[in-house]
Amino acid sequence: MPVGKAGSQPQCTVNGCNNKSRSSGLCQEHYATWDLWRRRQDWYKPKKRIQQKCSIYGCGGKHHAKGLCRVHYNAKEVLENPGRNRKYHVLNTYNITIERYNNISKNQNSKCAICGSNQSELRNKLSVDHDHKCCQGEKSCGKCIRGLICGNCNRGIGLFGDSVELLQAAINYLKQYRIIGDSKL
Repeated sequence: MPVGKAGSQPQCTVNGCNNKSRSSGLCQEHYATWDLWRRRQDWYKPKKRIQQKCSIYGCGGKHHAKGLCRVHYNAKEVLENPGRNRKYHVLNTYNITIERYNNISKNQNSKCAICGSNQSELRNKLSVDHDHKCCQGEKSCGKCIRGLICGNCNRGIGLFGDSVELLQAAINYLKQYRIIGDSKL
C-alpha cells in the first residue's frame, strides 16, 4: 500500500486510481465493486448439487429414490409388492377392486372373453374391456365393464373403434375371400 505524506490518508491500491483509501486499501468506488463481486462469488452463488448415480453396478442412471434410478426402483417395488401396482392400476383406471377383477376372471375361467386364450398362456394379464361410448378415454366409471380380454383382442376391437358394423364388415370380408386350397368358397 502506497504511503502518502505523514498524517494523510493513503491512496487506493488500484493502479491509476488517485482516490483516497477508505477500507482494505481501496477507495469507496473500488471497494463497492470488490464487495459486490465478493458477495456474488461467496454468498450468493448457489451451491452445486452433486448428482447421485444409481447404486446398481454399471447402471449409471440418475438417482431417483433409495439409492436407485427409476428403472431399478420400480423393478424392486414390483418384486417386493407384486400385486400392489396391478391393484392400484385396476382401481384407478377402471374403478373396480382387484377382488372384482378376480371374480370376473374366475367367471371367465381365466380365459379371454373373445378368443378363449388362457391367462396362463399369455405374456400379460387379461385387459379390462369397457364400453368407450359410456366412458371416453382411458378411465372407466366401473359400470360399463364388459369383461376381460387378451391384449390382441383388445387392440383389435380398439382399432375397429368398438364398431359392431366395422367388425361385421371385416368378418364378411374374411369369409368372402377365404381360400381353401386354390378355390374360393
